[in-house]
Amino acid sequence: MTDREIIYNYDVFISYRHLSSDKKWAKWLLESLETWRAPKELIKKGFPQRIGRVFRDEEELSTSSNLSKSIEKALIHSKYLVVICSKDTAQSVWVEREIKIFKELGRFDRIIVLLIDGEPNKSFNKELTFIEENGAIKETEPFYADVRNNKFQKDKEIKQTALIKILSCILSYSFDYLMDIEKSRYKKKLKNSILALLSLLIILSSVSFFIWDYNRIKTEYYNTFVYQYGIPKGIGKLTKKQYLKRNVSYVFESKRGILKQVKRVNSYGRLRDDRQNFNISVWIPNIDINGEAKRVICKDHNDRIVMIREYSSNLKIIEFKNEFNLPFIASGNEIIRYEVEYNKNGYVTNELYYRDLWNTPIANKDGFYGKIYEVDKNGAVTAEYGINSDGDIEENIYGMFKLQLSYDSKYNLIKEEFFDNNNNLIYIGDHYGYSYIEKEYDKNGNLIKKSFFNENKQSILSNYFGSASIVYNPNNKGNITNIISYDENGKLFLIPYIIDNFITYCIHTMKYDNNGNIIEGAFYDVNTNKYITGEIYHKYRRKYDDNDNLIEESYYDKNDNLIICDSNYSIYKRKYDENYNLIEESYYDENGKPTIQEEHYHLAEYKYDKYNQITNKKYYGPSNKLVLGFYGFNSKFADTRIKYDRIGNVIEERYYDDFNNLILNSKNYAVRKINYNDKGLKIDESFYGTNEELILITDTYDFF
Repeated sequence: MTDREIIYNYDVFISYRHLSSDKKWAKWLLESLETWRAPKELIKKGFPQRIGRVFRDEEELSTSSNLSKSIEKALIHSKYLVVICSKDTAQSVWVEREIKIFKELGRFDRIIVLLIDGEPNKSFNKELTFIEENGAIKETEPFYADVRNNKFQKDKEIKQTALIKILSCILSYSFDYLMDIEKSRYKKKLKNSILALLSLLIILSSVSFFIWDYNRIKTEYYNTFVYQYGIPKGIGKLTKKQYLKRNVSYVFESKRGILKQVKRVNSYGRLRDDRQNFNISVWIPNIDINGEAKRVICKDHNDRIVMIREYSSNLKIIEFKNEFNLPFIASGNEIIRYEVEYNKNGYVTNELYYRDLWNTPIANKDGFYGKIYEVDKNGAVTAEYGINSDGDIEENIYGMFKLQLSYDSKYNLIKEEFFDNNNNLIYIGDHYGYSYIEKEYDKNGNLIKKSFFNENKQSILSNYFGSASIVYNPNNKGNITNIISYDENGKLFLIPYIIDNFITYCIHTMKYDNNGNIIEGAFYDVNTNKYITGEIYHKYRRKYDDNDNLIEESYYDKNDNLIICDSNYSIYKRKYDENYNLIEESYYDENGKPTIQEEHYHLAEYKYDKYNQITNKKYYGPSNKLVLGFYGFNSKFADTRIKYDRIGNVIEERYYDDFNNLILNSKNYAVRKINYNDKGLKIDESFYGTNEELILITDTYDFF
């Protein structure tokens, strides 16, 4: 990866040992760099007003569960490395590792040392004393600033000199010139300070409070958020008391008037991924000195970058990228670029979808090439329309022309309505089975009831949810402890078996751990008797790792004994790699022994490339041997191998049997190869048999 491909999220990365003296200097350097402002003389020459974000692990990774991986990512995305060196630094394995990584990135010339005590030849880590060029080792001495005590300078002067020396390297500007400007600025400040001393003494307490308030992290709580000119903006403000009693809230953290991040958390402060929004739970905006959005980095609860919303200079183009600066392509969604229009308040009212950087139009899963929105004064969408390739509003496949949304004063969504092109309520039978939904909330904003109605405003049994109304009972932390279903007459209702809802029940109870994760659920009928669901179990239990990832689920009968569920197993287990990619799924019977589940395998194993793209799926039996399983449309194979091009398009897929021989899938091909043009558009695909001979295919289906 070249530097041109790197997104520099940090201007400076501070590397140091976690000893009290080293930490003190690291904190001083971070605050000094972040608060330094360029003189007018430099700004006129095109220099930035201030240094950008500075990385120090205790500031940036307080909630990270994988420090090693997070630090490596931060190094990759840092422009300069400052190493704080003391007498103990030379023995630090962590500091040495960080220097090595930066050197391997080809940035040795961007390494700066801050010497806080000891002598250079003993305090410098050995990695700072040499560089390899063309296979030869060349001794060198790093650029360093010195803050050791000496009898010729006061502490303040020593710090100031060191800071200017570091800034001269970062800005690539003359140290003497910067020092002269800084001295001149200091004298001017001193003169003004003396003149204003009396006034400052009078208002000292107010100023002190203001400085403290300005520099601290400010936290605000909201029900949801919208984008205003590309930057997240909270709506439906909550009190802290409400936040502590809600299932999910959005926490906005700001410092010095700049939004640092938005977190989607539960009442325990644990991150909760938004399943309707690519499983994102953290939004980190990068804002330039003019207060305009450059990008928004979106992460999940595992601190993985899910995608990056990159904005053009006029904010009208939004590109979706992954952490490797490649196009972000989600399952079932190949839209990587939006073209948007804003109203006078900065909220998006129109968007068009593109599949590549050349603005090739593409439809979403509903067949729309874009959308038109009506928004209120705070940016909340009140109506939504889909548009065709000509830019005209059209109905979706169910005949819906407009989706209308209504909110209460806290921006809880209280009604969703489907309208036709004559502005009449329309009943959508397929999939939905209703014309509109009404929702009710408690005083803290937790959903407590959902009801379904037809076009005549009559209560109706929905197709998707089964019942006519659903009541949710949250506890004092906002966790739903039970869900109860009712029919159109308000009576307890046993949800029947329907294609989109395999779990039939009337009452669903739930228990939680101390992080707000569901650890147990049970089902009951209209008489509150224990009930065996359509998936043939009464109760389930779940276990999680330290980062709230599901690692085990098990199923039980009415007597609390393990039971084989409808999918032919009792226990389901998961394993993850260091990047939290799912690498293994396995199944066990009621005795805890390996078993074959309904798709005819015991264990599925997944492998990924360096871009976290799945490259291999293998399926094993209880004896740990490859087996043929049954997958979509009865396709049988034991091993799937997938290749991608540089922007993440699948260019080859191969299917193998349990003896490592190519095997035909249900569409009667063993190998598929796809070619794309320079715009990333598919131009052809070819199919091959088990001997890699070209074969004729009339229809295709992707199994990976």
